Amino acid sequence: MAVVGSVVGLVVGMIFFAPIGLLVGPFLGALAGELLNNRIQAKRNAANNADIDTFSANVRALKVALGAFAAFILGTGAKLIVGSLMIFYAVRAMFQIG
Repeated sequence: MAVVGSVVGLVVGMIFFAPIGLLVGPFLGALAGELLNNRIQAKRNAANNADIDTFSANVRALKVALGAFAAFILGTGAKLIVGSLMIFYAVRAMFQIG
């Protein structure tokens, strides 16, 4: 659910809150998706008479959202570095004489 929420948050953030939404949208989407998942699990546990800890579930949701955000940022940074290196070597190869 966090991955789905992250993608939805990215799209919504990109459309409605252009520059800042690209960073904040995936985090908020992942958090919302994981909180929704926690709510669904709480209903299932209540139906099975299982005891749940709401605070630890919310902390877990926050950790998942931070992890999704960190993965998004690191993935984007890695793509930027690899793309920049590819452009550098392509331009260098184009203007190399001899």
